[in-house]
Amino acid sequence: MDHCYFCRGKVIEKKIEHLHRWGNALFMVKGLPAEVCEDCKEVYLPPASLRMLDDLLARHENPTEFIQIPVYSLS
Repeated sequence: MDHCYFCRGKVIEKKIEHLHRWGNALFMVKGLPAEVCEDCKEVYLPPASLRMLDDLLARHENPTEFIQIPVYSLS
C-alpha cells in the first residue's frame, strides 16, 4: 500500500506496539510489522502480521513481560 485510504498520506512499513483483543483477553505485542500512514498515523496490518498474531496467541507461550493498565467505566 502506497497511500493511506483515509487521508492519502504516504504509508511506510514499521514495527509497532499493538493492543490485540483475543476473546475476553487483551494482549500487547511489540515489534509487529505494520504499514503506518506518516500523516494521520492510521495502522494497516498486512495478512502476514495477522497470521503471526494468531499463531503467537494460539501457542500459549509465556509472555516476555506483564504490564498493568488502569480501567475506567463510564456507565
